[in-house]
Amino acid sequence: MAVSLCSIPCDTSYAHEGTPEDNANAGLAGADATAPPPPPPPPPPGGAVPRRRACELSYQRFCLEFMEPNVPVLIEGATEGWAAAQDWRAPDGSVDLDFLEQRFGNAQVLVTDTARCHQGSGPCESMRLADFLAWWWQHRQQRQQQQQQLNGAPIAAERDEEEPRWYCKDWHLASEFPGYQAYTCPAFFQDDWLNEWFDSQQQQQQEAAPAPQQAEQADVDGQQQGPSAGGIQASDYRFVYLGPAGTSTPLHADVLRSFSWSANIAGRKLWRLLPPQYTHLLLDRHGRDAAWDFFADDSGGEFPGLAEARSHLVSLVQQPGEALFVPSGWFHTVENLDDCVSINHNWFNGHNACWVWALLRRERQQAEAAIEDCRQLCSPAEFEGLVQRNLGANAGLDWAGLGSLLRCIADHSLAMLEAGQDSTPASTDQAAEEPAAIEQPAVAAAAAAAAGLAAQSKPALGGRGYHAFRLQRAAYVLQELLAEQRRIDGAGCCCCDTDAMQTKQEVQQAAYHAAQIAANSVCLKRIAQQLHAMGLELL
Repeated sequence: MAVSLCSIPCDTSYAHEGTPEDNANAGLAGADATAPPPPPPPPPPGGAVPRRRACELSYQRFCLEFMEPNVPVLIEGATEGWAAAQDWRAPDGSVDLDFLEQRFGNAQVLVTDTARCHQGSGPCESMRLADFLAWWWQHRQQRQQQQQQLNGAPIAAERDEEEPRWYCKDWHLASEFPGYQAYTCPAFFQDDWLNEWFDSQQQQQQEAAPAPQQAEQADVDGQQQGPSAGGIQASDYRFVYLGPAGTSTPLHADVLRSFSWSANIAGRKLWRLLPPQYTHLLLDRHGRDAAWDFFADDSGGEFPGLAEARSHLVSLVQQPGEALFVPSGWFHTVENLDDCVSINHNWFNGHNACWVWALLRRERQQAEAAIEDCRQLCSPAEFEGLVQRNLGANAGLDWAGLGSLLRCIADHSLAMLEAGQDSTPASTDQAAEEPAAIEQPAVAAAAAAAAGLAAQSKPALGGRGYHAFRLQRAAYVLQELLAEQRRIDGAGCCCCDTDAMQTKQEVQQAAYHAAQIAANSVCLKRIAQQLHAMGLELL
């Protein structure tokens, strides 16, 4: 009998410590006034974020209790054994600025002046890490002198804001220094489709490069490789954040409706999070823009729900060595209570991929509406090309990119299943749970995801149930994407009628669109065949 591993529905109502731009581009898609209110996730016990020990939390329990229901959790002991925990933290527990300067001083980083933020945005500069750390040393000494002069009393806010307060954000250390293994991604966060896709693309580019260029790209321990070596640009979604006490990240929801995790190496962070069902309370009275802070001055009544939103906040102080799982759609702010350095990932997988799709579908509608006045000035194919270009610029991913990502994930899992490989032997508990998952479909999705990934296994390589789960969830979104692409094609936007085409660009755009449809169709057929052979079905 064909059964489904994915009977737990994906909630499509709902971006690292992100940028304020995420408010408009990613965070508010779930606040569509025309959509029915989403069912709230189970509230954290007692209004507090639950805590778990990394050594006592299985991947299965993480899926069932936190990832699938979209609930945050603070994981203690997450950084044990990491090189970063040893190297980046001084004996007194503070950030070891000397090590960072000696090892990574020539890296180009982006820093934001968080003392001069206006409605969530502050001045941003590119500089060498060594120059940022030199400023940090000076800032630290000035603070110590001021506190001594005040006999430990707090520094007045006016005086504190006279100097810049730089915060280094979104530093792609892992991809820029691949020879330095700063950390190992915790097992709970290893099913990471976003970075799995990026790594696959990087590998393909390296394999396609000429041999001399490959030799030049070969890793040299401690030597900067990757994006920032030739200018800062977007790449993977693995970041390092570092800055002195008082630096912060303004109110936002994470990019692409992604999950995020943040592991503190040194220092403490104050997090304030708002459950997704209260996102609408952040909107202005016109229902368009979100407040830039939970505690923004709203004397003019521009944000009528802001006071109520504050009553639903979940706050926590994250200690060194702890990793926080931030679920999809939870607006949040982050403040460094001490000098801090942390490692952060944005990621999504089968548990929230449909939310990513819901966001991109709404973003495309908004991109289309924004340039509606241009429709009569270009061909349907050109117009759709402009829509997709703007979608990619606004959301960070267009529909072709999403299709490529889903096909990549499917290809990896299909290859494992077709080769008969099972990288993680089933435990006794797992063997007992797999029949129950078929008899009780309500627990099947999380059980399947948990089936193949033990703490010691390689990232995103697990058992048959694990790969079947990935295939079913990827196929669900791929079917939705393909239906929309065919709808656009049927409306005449991208029909490859060369007689009607007037330019070579139009022909190329139509052919590109047709190739996307064909690739997605072939991938879906392969998934359906593999699942059928396993006694499973598409959703």
